[in-house]
Amino acid sequence: MRKRWTLYPCTAIALLMILLGCEDRPADDLDVCLASLEAFEKAQDHTAVVDKATTCLCIPGIDSSWVIEMRSFAHFRQGDFAAALKDDFRITQLSNARCSKKTAAWEEIGYLLEEKFKNHPMALWAYDQGIQCGNDCDSPYHANFNRIHKGQLLSKLKRYPEAVDAFESILATGDTAKIWLAKVNLMHIHLQSGSPSKCIALGYDVSRIQPLGEFQNYWMASAFDHLGQRDSACHYYHRAAEMGHPKSIDLAAQCPGRK
Repeated sequence: MRKRWTLYPCTAIALLMILLGCEDRPADDLDVCLASLEAFEKAQDHTAVVDKATTCLCIPGIDSSWVIEMRSFAHFRQGDFAAALKDDFRITQLSNARCSKKTAAWEEIGYLLEEKFKNHPMALWAYDQGIQCGNDCDSPYHANFNRIHKGQLLSKLKRYPEAVDAFESILATGDTAKIWLAKVNLMHIHLQSGSPSKCIALGYDVSRIQPLGEFQNYWMASAFDHLGQRDSACHYYHRAAEMGHPKSIDLAAQCPGRK
């Protein structure tokens, strides 16, 4: 008959410390460790942040999600994107991490996969995980960051119908800032995909929230140009040119008069 092994709490903690590499690290006081970590982070000593964060994680009772997040940022600033990716994924697996931390970690994972590793399918998967995570804990504010990134990546890949769906899913969430950003992105998508009238309608909507910027004015001008409405196009080319949009400066100069 095989002997059964009982894993007592103290034994489990000891094993965890070994897995974290804590057996070779000197014991440290929680407050002292966190104070040192914050000081290194403020001084932008990224190597010291990584080392001290690893030491702090060996202290029972620490807020590990916050410490791992700091270490991930330090790895990122060092250019060690693989290590940053691993730490962000660790945060998503912590049972005691707040919903906002996990959703933000998925956003960071998506960004790293998209921009640093150029793995677009996995980046889209990560953004979807962030959206689901935010939805599960009724946090549309945090889920919307992932929706924005997902929509922008789909737009970059010219998968316009899917990008439209991603941005339109934000419109009913009540998140005013993200709704504005979603509408701005939808303006550009509709212009790129050959729907200038939809771009113009959204431009009017966006301008009711806050004044159009140089790019939005340029998109409005381009949309009116596509529809053959030259006077309206020139009106927006001049607006964009006044804001310093390089292409609009040349196009405004070709207009018959100031509008």
